[in-house]
Amino acid sequence: MPQQKMSVSEYLISNGRELPFGDCYMNKSAIPIGMVTVIVTKQMPSGNFILSAYLLDIYCLGLKSSLLSFDIDAKTKKFIVDSFSASSGKMEKTDIVYLHNLIYGAINYSRKLGFGPDKSFKNSEMILNPDLVDDGISKIEFGCNGKPMFIQGPDDNVNDILATLNKIVGKGNYDFTILGGNDFL
Repeated sequence: MPQQKMSVSEYLISNGRELPFGDCYMNKSAIPIGMVTVIVTKQMPSGNFILSAYLLDIYCLGLKSSLLSFDIDAKTKKFIVDSFSASSGKMEKTDIVYLHNLIYGAINYSRKLGFGPDKSFKNSEMILNPDLVDDGISKIEFGCNGKPMFIQGPDDNVNDILATLNKIVGKGNYDFTILGGNDFL
């Protein structure tokens, strides 16, 4: 009987957390603007890589999106990292424990504000190891100047986000920047 191929999801569930970490990156220069891109790689037994990129809003919404590239070679991995450097700011190698603190800290902060991580996190989380989160998480500032700061992105539902912030933290207890128009709460 021929052997069935494992789907990417099945492979990630079975092996994702056990694979060794490769180089990991972030655009550190973006921290002051609250929108950080993180790249985590894992090396597969074949020598190829799994790469996941996470877009984090550390001021309010947490994990806005993630993408996963599976079974890519070193040349493709470099191309992806270079592409993010060109569009999001220089991607610098960063400690994996710090990145876990940043990713899970942003998600936890946004959950307290009433927002969950993007549905793409279901698969991209499979290469992370939540056990790496340590006390360093308390040294990372989430929010801006002690409170949530919503900065509208192109796909954000402004009315829903502001309504959630009003309900959870109350009007006047957060800051926001809306791009164009004033048809909002």
